[in-house]
Amino acid sequence: MKEYFTKKNLLIAGGILLLALLANNARAADVYGNAGGYSDYIWRGMNQSQGPSAFLDLGVSTDLGLYGGLWVGQVEFDGSIATEEQDWYIGFNKNVMGVNVDVAYWDYGYRGDSNLDFEEAQVKLGFFDNKLHVLHAVGMDDASDYTEVSFSMFSMADFSYGLVKDHGINWEVSRSMDVLGGSLEVGYAEFIADDNALALDEDGFYIGWSRPLF
Repeated sequence: MKEYFTKKNLLIAGGILLLALLANNARAADVYGNAGGYSDYIWRGMNQSQGPSAFLDLGVSTDLGLYGGLWVGQVEFDGSIATEEQDWYIGFNKNVMGVNVDVAYWDYGYRGDSNLDFEEAQVKLGFFDNKLHVLHAVGMDDASDYTEVSFSMFSMADFSYGLVKDHGINWEVSRSMDVLGGSLEVGYAEFIADDNALALDEDGFYIGWSRPLF
């Protein structure tokens, strides 16, 4: 079972608490919260829930560019008793000569099956007013590296194409709109596994809705 109070998680939580204290003194800072759910929780083209999944995202960001938080969502995997994903994250965001630079560390934990836990360091660049993004995530220990390009197609839809090293590729197209004080998202995602990978091909439609808590 995932231990919620490991030394590593306490250090991350301490870092986020420090951000909150900084936010108290910063000229402009935000404490944010979002909650919602999906008909299927799909991440990098792969289904993480096999059905409906609710999530909660809480965090803090400062005008210094520092941010951190906790994301929690329901999961279900074949052959695993994991029931919940708990992700701690901390990062730094800055606009440099018109390019949005985001550097972050993510700790992915799975309640019920710690064998699924992993960590990664991410660098994400945003171009053309963040209409085009390039993400590269370096998996730690045995976790796979991941590279993704995503862009907004003239406000009609969002498209992404990603590569999971030694596992496969994925692509996704989605459309978001404001509904009932929140954001409604409809999309289709597909994962195509490498011939020699243990992963399987997947595809499916999903619908989700989320709204800010404060």
